[in-house]
Amino acid sequence: MAMLPIPTTYTSYTQAQEHFLQVLEQVELGNSKDYLRQLLPLL
Repeated sequence: MAMLPIPTTYTSYTQAQEHFLQVLEQVELGNSKDYLRQLLPLL
């Protein structure tokens, strides 16, 4: 499964919120470990 691109900055709150919802979808699908490992440095 292709990973979603991870933006390093957000241009708007809506963009950040949409990306967060995409992350939640990954978690629900059970594909979260590698994805969250990539996301953590941005938090």
